[in-house]
Amino acid sequence: MDTREMPVIELRGSAREKGRIHGEALRAPIQELLSRWRDSFADNYSGLDYYLYRDKFWELAQTRPALERYTPTLLEEVAGMAEAADVDGNELLIFQHANELIWVASHLARLEDDLPERCSTFAAMGRDGSPNIIGQNVDWTEDHDGYQVLFRADGNRDGLKLLISSCAGYVCMNGMNSDGVAVGDNAIPQLRAGPGGLPSWAIYRALLECKNYHDAERFLYEVPHASGLNWVIGDPNQVGMFEVSANKVIPYRPFGTNERLFHSNHPMVNDDYDANFMRAASISATALGNAFPRSTYLRWASLQMRFWDTTKPVTVDQAKAAFSACDDPKYPVCRTVDPNATDRQIAFSLVSCIWELDSENLTFHLASGPAAETPFLSFNFDNV
Repeated sequence: MDTREMPVIELRGSAREKGRIHGEALRAPIQELLSRWRDSFADNYSGLDYYLYRDKFWELAQTRPALERYTPTLLEEVAGMAEAADVDGNELLIFQHANELIWVASHLARLEDDLPERCSTFAAMGRDGSPNIIGQNVDWTEDHDGYQVLFRADGNRDGLKLLISSCAGYVCMNGMNSDGVAVGDNAIPQLRAGPGGLPSWAIYRALLECKNYHDAERFLYEVPHASGLNWVIGDPNQVGMFEVSANKVIPYRPFGTNERLFHSNHPMVNDDYDANFMRAASISATALGNAFPRSTYLRWASLQMRFWDTTKPVTVDQAKAAFSACDDPKYPVCRTVDPNATDRQIAFSLVSCIWELDSENLTFHLASGPAAETPFLSFNFDNV
C-alpha cells in the first residue's frame, strides 16, 4: 500500500466505543482480511487446517485469564469491533494473537525446525543534541498488504494520545504515545512460549499506556509472556531491548550499553529455549553446522554495519536506509513481493516504522509497505 493512501482513523471514547469506531470504519476490510487469513492458512503453515487451529487455539495458548487480569479493556475493544464489523468475536480475538500464532500453529503443524522469521528492530541513543531513535520493520504475510492503517487514539489516562500502526481488524502492531514512549518488537520463535502468558498485542497497548521508559521496562518484568520476543522500547531519555521468554526477561546490549541496539530473529542473550526447537536445532547444527537460519544472521549483520559506530548520531535518513536495505538479495532486511519466492519462512515487509523521540517534536515516520519502494510519511500529535 502506498502510504499516501493509508487510512488514518481517530479512535475516541471508551474501549468499546473505540472498538466500534474501528469496526464501523473498516467493516469491509476487516471481513476481507479475515477471509484471506482463513483461506491462506494452509499455504502459510504447511497445510495446517485453519479450523483445527481455531478449535485448538484457546486450549494451547490459554491467554484469556491474563487478558482479563492485565488488559480487560482490550477485550471490550475487540468485542466492540466485532459487533460493528459484523464478524465472529471469538475469531477476531484469536486473530489478534499474531505472534502467538507462530508457536501455536508451529506446534499443530509440527514445524519446530522451520519457524517463520518476522521483523527487524534497532534503537539508538542520541548524541550531540540529536534525539533518541528506535524503529521496526514489521514483517508479516503478503495477505495483509493493502489493509494497513494508522490509528490516532485516546489512551486510558486523561490527556494521553496514541499513534498506533496496525491493520484492519488488529488492535495494535506497534506505536508511540504522547509522553514519548515508543514500542516495537521482533519475533524470537526459538525461545520458550508461555501458555497462559499475556499475548504480545496486549503487551503493546499496555506499554503504550506507560508514562516513561522505566515504567515500560518495569511492566515487561512484571507480566508473564506468552511468546518469545525481543522488545525495543524508548523515550526521549533512554532506549532499550529486552529478550523475553516464558521464564526470563534479559536486557540485550551488544556493546555493553544501550548506545546502539539492533536485532533480528535469533536469541542473543536469553537461553530459555523451546524444547522442540532445541531438538530440531541439535539435528540442524549437526548436519549443517548452524542452529539458526541464514536469514536472521544476514539481516542482523546488515543492521550492525549501519549502526555499529557509537561516536556518531543516527539520523532518520540513516534509519530509513537501513530499513530499505537489500544487502543480500535473498535475505534482505527489506523484503518486497517476490512472485517466484518459494521460501515461506521469510515474511513480507508490511510496514516500516521509525520513532524520533525528540521531547519537543515527537515524530512517527511510517511507510505502509516495503521501505525500499514505499514513501515514508511523518505523523505527530499536533492534531490528535
